[in-house]
Amino acid sequence: MNTGIDYQALKDNLYDFIARFAANTVSPYIKGNISINTLADSTDYTIILNGNTYTHNSGVGATKHSIIIGLIAAIEIGGEPVSVINLGDNFDIEYDGNTNGFTIIITPNMTFLPLAITFWANQSAPSPADPKFSLNIISGINSIGKNDKSYDNDESEFVSEGLRTFTLSVQSYGDTAMGDMSRLKDRLFLNSSNEYLSSLGMSISNNPSITSIPELLDTTYEERAVMDIMFYLVSRQADGTDSIGTVDVSYQLSDLSGSFEVEL
Repeated sequence: MNTGIDYQALKDNLYDFIARFAANTVSPYIKGNISINTLADSTDYTIILNGNTYTHNSGVGATKHSIIIGLIAAIEIGGEPVSVINLGDNFDIEYDGNTNGFTIIITPNMTFLPLAITFWANQSAPSPADPKFSLNIISGINSIGKNDKSYDNDESEFVSEGLRTFTLSVQSYGDTAMGDMSRLKDRLFLNSSNEYLSSLGMSISNNPSITSIPELLDTTYEERAVMDIMFYLVSRQADGTDSIGTVDVSYQLSDLSGSFEVEL
């Protein structure tokens, strides 16, 4: 099986990783994702947003999508100072930049996941409101040593596999930039962080440092902080003579918290 580096998938995974582990996990929240964890007919799904209650009854023949649409409609009618993004079976909710964030309580049949406002530094869209994190892959994807090459007789394919490294530069903005970046760094080596990266075939290879880089905007300075995170990942290419199949391959990756095995 050919599992070479899919650059867009890599960017999507990095985006999700930083959004999850850089998030403020106490109220008021800046951004979050709401999903349905228990689907049932004729059931109330309730969100208390900034103290205001919004309920959608699922009715008969409920789907996650129909419940999401109902909840979004109720919130939009309520005129809350938030933006809502429909993602199909779940939705994101984000403060409008003019408040300190939002408070939220949900019924147990839903899940709320706090997120950080994250964007790619070279995006063409306008920059979101502070506090936020920008991402930029500034080096790589580079090989570490030579690839291991072999031929799999069972699958009739030539296989080339090896370790790769790259560096992701993360920058935070706003009055809380240093604190926000420190929170992200503290979470990089949690078991949950390591497990999340391991599921993607990656690990962190350095203990990154945080640097303050305030930027002059008009007549005042904006606080900013930057941290460069180095990653390991495994690349595997296969060139089948008749068909592409799979072989059992594993690499032992390590980070500052220990080592773990990635199976392909």
